[in-house]
Amino acid sequence: MNRQRVYAMLVLVAVFVLGGLTGAGLMRAMSARAAHQWREHGEGPMIVWILDRRLKLSPLQRERVEAIVQAHEPEIMTARRTIAPQIRAIRARQRNEIREVLTPEQRSKFDILAAESDARQRHMLGLP
Repeated sequence: MNRQRVYAMLVLVAVFVLGGLTGAGLMRAMSARAAHQWREHGEGPMIVWILDRRLKLSPLQRERVEAIVQAHEPEIMTARRTIAPQIRAIRARQRNEIREVLTPEQRSKFDILAAESDARQRHMLGLP
């Protein structure tokens, strides 16, 4: 192979890798933003956006749907907080069963992942 061909292949690989890294970074940033929006405003804006996009709501319909969703958001968050202890108990049993099939090294990593997941859940629900 001549040098120009090798150079062209290297450039192609570099562009591919950079594109993948850029895409991954953007996805991470978008998910962080979406999580922040969810914590700040609940799932209401996302529901309205999906309905608007898929149902082609008129401006008046969108306004009314937004009001309906916002009116029920406190109830939904209260329900989530109410059932959160039950979900945590189920998740704890599930995690204990998973831990039984892991090696000691895997268990320590799993415990870190579980703690991070719990912290995210508490934060999203506005719990201490």
